[in-house]
Amino acid sequence: MRRSALFGLAALVVALASAASAAEPPVRVVGFSQIGTFKIRGGNPAKARTAFGRPISTKNTPNRDCLMGWPGIKISFYTLAHARQCQADTPFGTATITGTWVTDRGLRKGDTVARARKLYPRAEKPHFAGAGAVGLIVKLSQAVGDYGLAAKVVNGRVVALVLSDPQGGE
Repeated sequence: MRRSALFGLAALVVALASAASAAEPPVRVVGFSQIGTFKIRGGNPAKARTAFGRPISTKNTPNRDCLMGWPGIKISFYTLAHARQCQADTPFGTATITGTWVTDRGLRKGDTVARARKLYPRAEKPHFAGAGAVGLIVKLSQAVGDYGLAAKVVNGRVVALVLSDPQGGE
């Protein structure tokens, strides 16, 4: 009986070690300028593919956006220069990160709004991220309104990040 208990314990240790090594590290978000290795300014579908690999979904929407998705990351690209979006040079518009992430200031998915406000003391309500969001870094443009980095909140906890920088789509 003792031998079978040791065998069971060894199997559990191996299973836990496998699960831990299979867990993806969090995507590091730097302000509203970078998601992992993907740089927002100058970012386009071709550079997103380089950073995140082949998307699991790509579509042109009725609003003429190019939406590309990877596990835990959805990015919208848009430009007035093309009638058809999703071209290699279509610039970044917005991104929503729902997978595991951490900001350069240490905010993580699941943190409280109080922690978000402590790490981002100038937090305010953003228009670009919709209701139930806290604007962590908000900039204003006369041409496009507010943009930047926001956290979506559910039940007092941060559940996703929204990055908006439509400057290239003007």
